[in-house]
Amino acid sequence: MVFGITAIGVAINHTLVTVANRSYDVDYFQNDVFVNQPNLDKDSPFTFFKILYRRVTQPREAARPANPIPVVALTKANLLDLPDDGMFAVKLGHSSLLLKMNGEFWLVDPMFSNRASPFSFIGPKRFHAPALSLSQLPEISYVLLTHNHYDHLDRQSIQALKAADPQYFVPLGVGAELQSWGVPAKQINQFGWWDEQTLSNGKLAFTPAQHFSGRGLTDRNKSLWGSWVLQINDTRLFVSGDSGYFDTFKEIGKRYGPFDMGFIENGAYAAYWPGVHMTPSETVQAALDTKSRYLVPIHNSTFDLAFHPWFEPLEKVSDKAQQARVALLTPRFGEVINIQQPGTFPKWWKQVMLPRYR
Repeated sequence: MVFGITAIGVAINHTLVTVANRSYDVDYFQNDVFVNQPNLDKDSPFTFFKILYRRVTQPREAARPANPIPVVALTKANLLDLPDDGMFAVKLGHSSLLLKMNGEFWLVDPMFSNRASPFSFIGPKRFHAPALSLSQLPEISYVLLTHNHYDHLDRQSIQALKAADPQYFVPLGVGAELQSWGVPAKQINQFGWWDEQTLSNGKLAFTPAQHFSGRGLTDRNKSLWGSWVLQINDTRLFVSGDSGYFDTFKEIGKRYGPFDMGFIENGAYAAYWPGVHMTPSETVQAALDTKSRYLVPIHNSTFDLAFHPWFEPLEKVSDKAQQARVALLTPRFGEVINIQQPGTFPKWWKQVMLPRYR
């Protein structure tokens, strides 16, 4: 029976992931895998079973919203009507962002599927629909990917984008996955940490993060993960991807800051994995380190990926930002942010929380 389970696992893994069999001439590729700099201590072999036991046996407190999450429904017409000489950002859900910059549309970590999972019938399920449907997307010129986890790299979303022929900017090793889904190699641009590419009206840089990668049973850290710096004319944005807190945020701020806006991870943290996700106080510190004028927290309020209540990341980051005097923006999903002149946004999650939590 053990051999049968193993065979099934290998067969499933083969369908989930495509790994490029090659080496990379960078000092953070060691023994056929990418490693964090500095490298993280390995988890105890018992950590997985502790997490699984807690997930199965411990009652959860507000794991999912009891009331609907407010979403501002967008259409293609809404987006096309935004001035082409402006700079705009929209949170679509989780870490997915839509940017309109000088008339061109960018997608960051597009995730439109119902579950952050390789399967349609099991795995973390969305709390809310995306603010924009795939059919209502405007013509996308560029796609930025931070890493290959299922809540950031979604096959359905990528395949829906193929007709638009966008250019993909991806970490080393992720290109093989895209090609296996039918994306032509000429549309894929792979980056290592600190790699830069000049754009017609600015610059793009792939910067480090402290995280990991993997989509199956045998591909852990076979592809890279990271964060993005996007400079269009005089506007500078930072997108953290998934990351634990580390000193390199200061180096990113020193090299590329100050940023007009930082879209920084805030959610799915736990004491079991302190090195690969940030607590709300660390999110605020990362905004300070990167010299981000405005902080927009991402990676929350769409999927249940940890043990904290669904609203806790926003509650805590709001308090921590106020204490640190960091300008925080908390738009509803689908609400347009004018990057050059952002307005103020209410604490929308307060109306969704049950009264006993307020």
